[in-house]
Order: sequence, then structure tokens, then C-alpha cells
Amino acid sequence: MRRHLLSASILLALCGPAALAAAGDPEAAPACGMLAPGLADFSGAPMRYGSLAGQPTGGSGLLDALLCRHRHPGDGGSLLAWLRIERLGLDTARGDATLGRQGRWRLDLDARRFAGRGSDASTVFVNPGSAALRLPADWVPGTTTAGLPGLDASLAPLGLGVDRRHAGAGLMVWLGPQWSVESRVGEQRRSGLRGFAGLIGNTGGNPRVVALPEPVDHRTRDIDLGLRYAGSRLQLRAGVLLSRFENAHPAVSWDNPFAAVPGWAPEAGHPARGQASLMPDNRFAQASLSLGWAVAERTRLNADLALGRHRQDAPFLPYTVNPALAVTITAPLPRPSLDGRVDTTLLQLRLAGRPDRHWDWLLSWRFDERDNRTPRDAFAAIGGDSQAQDAGPASSRWRVNLPVGHREQRLRAEAGYRSGAGLQGRLGLEHREIDRSFSARAESRETSARLDLRQRVGDRVQLGARLRQSDRGGGTYLGSRPFLDSHLPAYTDTVPGGFENLPGLRQYHLADRRRRQGRLSLDLDVSPDWRIGASHGLNRDRYRRSEFGLQSAQVRDSLLEAGWAPSGTGHSLHAWVADERLAFDQAGRAFTGGPARLPTAGDPARNWTAAHRDRVETVGLGWRRSLDAGRLRFGADLAQSQVRGEVDVLTGPALVSAPLPPTRARLRSLDLDAELNLSPRQGLRVRWRVEDFTGSDWQTDGVGPGQLANVILLGEHSPDYRGQALILSWFYRL
Repeated sequence: MRRHLLSASILLALCGPAALAAAGDPEAAPACGMLAPGLADFSGAPMRYGSLAGQPTGGSGLLDALLCRHRHPGDGGSLLAWLRIERLGLDTARGDATLGRQGRWRLDLDARRFAGRGSDASTVFVNPGSAALRLPADWVPGTTTAGLPGLDASLAPLGLGVDRRHAGAGLMVWLGPQWSVESRVGEQRRSGLRGFAGLIGNTGGNPRVVALPEPVDHRTRDIDLGLRYAGSRLQLRAGVLLSRFENAHPAVSWDNPFAAVPGWAPEAGHPARGQASLMPDNRFAQASLSLGWAVAERTRLNADLALGRHRQDAPFLPYTVNPALAVTITAPLPRPSLDGRVDTTLLQLRLAGRPDRHWDWLLSWRFDERDNRTPRDAFAAIGGDSQAQDAGPASSRWRVNLPVGHREQRLRAEAGYRSGAGLQGRLGLEHREIDRSFSARAESRETSARLDLRQRVGDRVQLGARLRQSDRGGGTYLGSRPFLDSHLPAYTDTVPGGFENLPGLRQYHLADRRRRQGRLSLDLDVSPDWRIGASHGLNRDRYRRSEFGLQSAQVRDSLLEAGWAPSGTGHSLHAWVADERLAFDQAGRAFTGGPARLPTAGDPARNWTAAHRDRVETVGLGWRRSLDAGRLRFGADLAQSQVRGEVDVLTGPALVSAPLPPTRARLRSLDLDAELNLSPRQGLRVRWRVEDFTGSDWQTDGVGPGQLANVILLGEHSPDYRGQALILSWFYRL
């Protein structure tokens, strides 16, 4: 508490005098601002939603502040000073500040923190948070989780979640009436723990997995420099952007909890270790040029060009961390790092006009290219730190990296109309073409149209309609292409059928798709005191040539809201009801490996379908009351959101399946707040928030760390909780 009050005192010492001086200066504009120090108490479980999410239980001091000063223009130009702080002292604090003189310079600062509360879990490792995870010294291995006698006794509680922090600063300096330079620097940090699958094994049913608490310590730094020209008809900006990503943990290693199984080298079992690469350090540089030109009185041209380059040359990890397997390597890494390079080009042209007050039009063209110049090589991998290297010409262990890239062009035309009778309309057409490298579909084409209409009927009714339609197709779909491109021909020639996934399987983002979207809305002013709004939307996708994969997707959503605010009573009510229904249908076929691979892949008796049906229902009610000419204010907000999901699986006669349990989740929240003005400048505020969450998810609930035979899980479960927060603050208006 003392630390937070000290921070508040420092801020007041630095920023308070300017604001207070403005309040006493008769030539200055009225000062604005407020100080609100307070106390907060969190009890129960930590909340997971909203502005208070992630705050641990217990008490804390906090500060909200707004300090600012505006002067009338003088010899030196208008002075601006601004400081805003929200929730200082809590894990979701944020703040921004601005200081400058009009037409000369401007400095902007901002900082914020996002507290990420993940799920409660457990781990068998004694040092979570480390990038070199260790098992207990007395660990007894087994070939399955049932053969691990020390599994349950070794479990320790673990909290998953990633916090994010951002800080930035920007400076703009005017060189004259039309020229200025600007710079912006920023840094983002991510820290915490998240789940990661640590695998030992290769193929043939022998992989073993332990879910790891991956340590997260990421930092991204950005620098943006620009030169601007702002004339009466022509505006220009030239800029350079530099970005660098750094990961304090380029790899994670772990003790293998399993004993060697058939298909592994004996040396791969416990106490051997596994290792996996995490996100590597990388950097990005971009030069850009933007232009705005008033071609004529009612016509304007905008152009944007950006040329960028991504580089990633972090050193490769060795083929294996196991010394006993490293001695079998006969084909070393072809190069020390990926030496990755991707060149990007973005060009946008936009021509817009307004012939008269009723009509406007727009034409635009966008070219976006990702030219992946990363070299290709063959790597004789050692799968999952589990076997001796097999570098034979027909070995399945060889992999060839795929430098995936694309080239996209998008042409758009729009026209808008606005009548004096309250009618507004907009029609748009767009055509998009994408060429991809190392993809199952090299060419994709999509044409779409949209229509928006709004009509005001009298003074109380406004109707709206929105229609969207798009059709996507393209060149020949070759589902086996990524598989063939990433393996050596000497091996793929030995694979029956020459495929990895079913030939009839389509990736949903590449498959032929017909999309239809529509929405109707109504806004009705029943009386000066009552307002009602309603809307209903439907999105429907059909995948026309997908024998296997996603077949259809449909989302329906409806919203009804009402507001009541009788003048002169100090009362206001608002309420809403929302309903969203989602339906997704999939189709597939189960097939096996070995000699039965082709017969099972072609057997319709092994077909299966899955129908996903989800429903989200939300209701809310809010009330506000003002008494004694606004001296005392009350407020209350109550909301509930409920989710229900079901998956209905049907299988052919050659397969056996059982019904999947439904999933359920419900979140309830209650907010009560009150404000008492003790004087025109000061007062008291109190806020009480309660959150209650219950859920049931068969994927996690009741699934312990040893539930699966070959995988040690983290034991996550639905985060059922009940938490509350009480916040009391005193405020002073400057």
C-alpha cells in the first residue's frame, strides 16, 4: 500500500502543479482533471473477465487520475499537457500522457498491462518456469502412464497464464508550416506459463508425450520513423519501421518420464532427455511511402507502398539432445541456421469521389506479395530424440522445408447514395485472386458483392438491411502436394497411393465455398422516454466440392434491446437479450497404416460425420438512479451468459463410437456502484463486483494427468470460480 501511495505522490509532484496553476490562471481555459485514490479488496477466486481479470486475492491501493492543462494560443502557441491513469496499483493498470506545444512539438507516452489468468493445472516437474525441466530424483519410469508409480505423488499445483505489458513513446516535431518529423518506439513483453507438448518418439504408435509448462518470456521492440508533408492538396509520408522479437528461451528440454518402448533406441528411455525449439528470435524492417492528392475538388487519390524484409537466422538445435543417438549421425545439418528471408510488397491505390451531395464512389486495388526466399534443403531428422539417424535415400526421416509464400491481388468498387428522404444505400463489388506456393491449391479466386440499406421512416423508425454474397473457387486441388514437396521422391515412391491425408479431404480455407450473409435491423423510438432496437443476422457457408472436411457452417444471431429514461425523474433502465446459434458439419473417413492402408482409405464403411451445435444466450439488465440534483447516484448491472454445446457423431458399420457428453458454461456478474458528491469538487465512490462461473467440458473435466496411456496431461479443468471485488475511492475534481 505504501508503495502505491508513493507512486501517486510522485505523479502529483510532477504533474499536479501545471493543472493547479491553470485552475488559478484567469487567462487559461478551465482546467480539467480528477484525482481518485482508493482501496480495493479482492476475495474468493481471481476473476477471469473484464477490467479486473487476473487480480490476485487480497487488498491493494489504487489510483485513477486525469490531469490536464490547455492554454489559449499565444506567442509560443497553445500548450497541451495531459496525464491519465487508470487502476494504478492493480494488475490491469494503464496510463497515457501527452505534452506539447501546438505547431512545434508533441510528446506521447503510454503504458498498459494485461493480466492473463489461465487455468489451474498440475505438473510432474519440480522446477516449472525453467527451460530445463527436471523430474523428481526418485522418479520410476514406465512404458505407459499406468506404469508410473510415482505419477500422482509427484504432482504439484501449477497456474497457467501469460501476462502482457506494453510501453510506448512518440515524438513529433514540426519543421515548418507543412513539414514535420515523427518517431515512435514501443516494447511489448509477455511472461508466464502455457502448455506445450513434449514428445519422445517417431512413428508406428510409439510416441510418448508429457505436457510441459512452457516458460514464456518474449520481448518485441519497434521503432517507427517518419517524415510528413501536409499541403493544401498534397500530403506525403515517408517512413521506416524496424521490429525485433526476442525469446529468452529459444528451446525447452525435459527429462523423459517414460521407459523405452518398441521402436525406440534403448538409450532414448528414462533418464534420457528431450528437447524442442520454441519461437526463434527474428527481425523485420520496412520502408513505406504514402500519398494523398486532391486530384480535383471532389476527387481524391491515395496511394500506399511498403517494402519489407523478415529475417530469421537463429542457430538450429542439434538433431538430438541425446549423446548416445548423436554418435549415429552420418548426415549432419545442411546449414547452421534456417537463414530465413521473406520479402514483402504491399501496394494500395484508392481513388474516391463525391460528384454531388447524394452520390459517392470508390475504386481500389491492392497488391500483397510474400516472397519467401528461404533456401530449401533436406534434413535427416531424428524424430523425437528417440532413434538412430536413418539417412538412407528412401528413408522416411528425410524432410524438406517448404518456403511458403503468396501473391494476392484485390480489386474493389463501391458506390453510395444518400437521399434527402432518409434513404442511405451502398453497393460494393470485390474480386480477389491469390497464388500460393507449396500449397494444395496454387490458385484461389473469390468474387463477392455487398449491399447496405438504411431507411428512416418518420422521426421514430429506422430500418436497416445488409446482404453479402461471395463465391470462392480456384485451380485444381492437389491434397498430396505438400506431402510430396516435403519428402524425397525415393521415399514417396514407396508410399501406397502417394498421399498422407485422404485425397478427398479439403482444407476449409482453400476449398470451394459459397457464402451468404444477411442482417435486418430495426431502431424504434417509441416515445421520448422509450427506445427499442432489434436485429437478426444469418451467415451460411457451403463447401460444394469437399468430399471430406468441413461441409457447412452456419451462424444465426438475434438481439433485442430496450432503454427507458424518463426526463426529469433521474431514472434510467436498459436491458438486452441476445441469442446466437452455431452449426458446423464435418465428414471424414478413418484409415490405418501398413498393408491395410489403401483398402481402408477407400472403404465407405469407415466414414464418419460430426454435427457441432452450439448456442450462446446472454441477458442483461442495468439501472441508474440520480438523487438530489445529481449529488447522489446509484447504479446496478446484472448479466448472465450461458453456452451449451453438443457434438453428434455418426460412424459407418466398420467403426465403433460412443456419444460425446455435452459442454456447458455459465457466467453471471453483478455490479453495484454508488457516487456521493460531498462538494462541487470532491466525493466518494464505491463499487462492488461479483463474478460466478460454472462449466463442464468433457475434454478437461475429470481428465487427470494419467487419463491417457501414452500422454501425461496437465490435469486442467473448467475454471469454476466465484470472486468478488470491493473498491472504495475518494475523488477530487481539479
